Amino acid sequence: AIGMDSGSIAMYSLSCPFIWCSDGYWMAWRKGTTDIIVNHGDRFGRIRFHGDVRQISMSGKVLAVKLPDKVFIYELGMDDNTRISSKCIHSFAMTRADDCFHLSSKELVVSKDDRLLLFSFEGNMLVECTLKSRVNCISAGVITKKGMASITVGLENGDVLNLLVRPTFPVDFELQRTHGVSEIIQSPNQAVFAVIDDERTLYVYHGSTRKIILSEKDVAGFVFHTSVSHFICYSRRGSLIIQTLDGYSASFQLQGKPVMFNGSGVLLAINNTLIRKRLSMVSILKQMFAHGDMCSASSIVSTLGVDEAWSILAVEVKSILGDTNLPGARDSHAVASSSRVQIQIRKQELEVDKYFVKSKLYFKIVTAIMQYKYESAIQFCIESKLPALAIEILVRLERWNQAKELAKSTNGVHLDTVNRRQASAAAKKRDVALAKTLYLESGGYAEAIQLIGANKCGKWEEEILDILEMVPGKNDLAIAAATSVFEGSEVDQQQLEKLYSLTGNSTQLLLHYTRNNKFSEARQLFEQNQGQIDSNGILAYAKMLITKGDTLGAFEIYCQHGRYDIGFRTMKDLLSTAVTMEAFEDARTTLQQWYTVASSHAKKAISNASNESN
Repeated sequence: AIGMDSGSIAMYSLSCPFIWCSDGYWMAWRKGTTDIIVNHGDRFGRIRFHGDVRQISMSGKVLAVKLPDKVFIYELGMDDNTRISSKCIHSFAMTRADDCFHLSSKELVVSKDDRLLLFSFEGNMLVECTLKSRVNCISAGVITKKGMASITVGLENGDVLNLLVRPTFPVDFELQRTHGVSEIIQSPNQAVFAVIDDERTLYVYHGSTRKIILSEKDVAGFVFHTSVSHFICYSRRGSLIIQTLDGYSASFQLQGKPVMFNGSGVLLAINNTLIRKRLSMVSILKQMFAHGDMCSASSIVSTLGVDEAWSILAVEVKSILGDTNLPGARDSHAVASSSRVQIQIRKQELEVDKYFVKSKLYFKIVTAIMQYKYESAIQFCIESKLPALAIEILVRLERWNQAKELAKSTNGVHLDTVNRRQASAAAKKRDVALAKTLYLESGGYAEAIQLIGANKCGKWEEEILDILEMVPGKNDLAIAAATSVFEGSEVDQQQLEKLYSLTGNSTQLLLHYTRNNKFSEARQLFEQNQGQIDSNGILAYAKMLITKGDTLGAFEIYCQHGRYDIGFRTMKDLLSTAVTMEAFEDARTTLQQWYTVASSHAKKAISNASNESN
């Protein structure tokens, strides 16, 4: 808010533009105005500055940061504690306000209006040249015939120049266009590049022939896949589109500008916040299968990396097996409405290696699933030593007996999981008896108790108590489930007492006795289990003693458990009542008892303190 000379108050909304850069799997972005966050995979690092970060650029593990009066060059690395380390290797003063800022190999390229300048990491200006028009953007260059380092420059007049960095920015090729260049994005292998002009029209060019491969209007952001150069992602009119350069595409209703596309997920910039979204490849793969283009499909799947490949396979299984037209499914609606597929693949058991992801056998599994040839897919999984995935397919098809037989053949590791999945399916179909039996067979005692409590059929309280008696050892989940069901229902008091006795919950049982005025049971329980009762039970029992006229007993319990404040207040109230009623003999007796008990506890406290000091 700013007060104006006219007497009015002007309100302004301030925002910082999102500044970021990436190179392969490395990425960096500005956080606030003074910090840089660096990311590689699941590792992060933070670099703090005492000034506003104006521009950043990255080349491999080297990061350049431009402040208003200085440039810092950092070398990035990996720490053992899963964080990214950073070391400042160079810094030099630079007060000039440059338009573009690009890190190229071991030099820094900056531009001002139509001038292009090359600086060393020590801050020395090595080369300067003047171009035809103002420089709008700079990116890494297209691969040159001689393999020399180059940069690609976009000009205000629409021209795109690929310049060799040395000796004095000679032109490798020039691409003349009509509209000013806003952005240039290079593919990872530098064989293809994309241009977005001032009218937000996207053009993708072949690096060597400069022929247009693809063009789209109204594009807000664009990025190449970090591993597959012919796989692209761009945002257009409120949608996010992934596409191969040979025409296969899929659209998603997602907002934001894509800044990185790797594996099967895309990183989106939305209001200075980065959000990662995983994208399903089902639609694109189906298009490839429909055209018989197995080569393209294989390249998409097999280049996602070990972890991503397994993740995408799980997504494919979820999407395909979730189809309502599944052959062989007893209840296709239940299959389609299942909220989530969880495929548990234990790497240490399967010992998945990179060669396997790229093998034909892996691709056969995906192909069979996509073509609904489940028997073939299951056989391929077994041959690939992937029992968990084969069992998952059988479970999704509700072929329970086959799934159990396969689980038994793998040392029974997955048998309990299959039983619980079948129990969950049975519960959804209101087959409570079958669901309960399966839960108990698989050790799901808590689930069985919750199921019985939700339906409350017949003598359900006795069923739950019987389950608690058969549970081996102390099962905290089963105890918690039973307690929650009983306390949330109107049950017989004897059943509730039996529950607390079975579960060994002395505090709750004591509270139950005090609430129902069962003095003799409460006294017996307190004397036998005093060490297992918490403060809530102790205070409730002491109050019960007071109502029964045993104030001195309550006072002693308060003192034994360190609640002298409540104990002394209780005795004081009793003494005041006796004096008020002129029962002086009772008052004298009360005072003597109070003194005896209090002095005894005081002596114990002094003795304990003396022993501790010695």
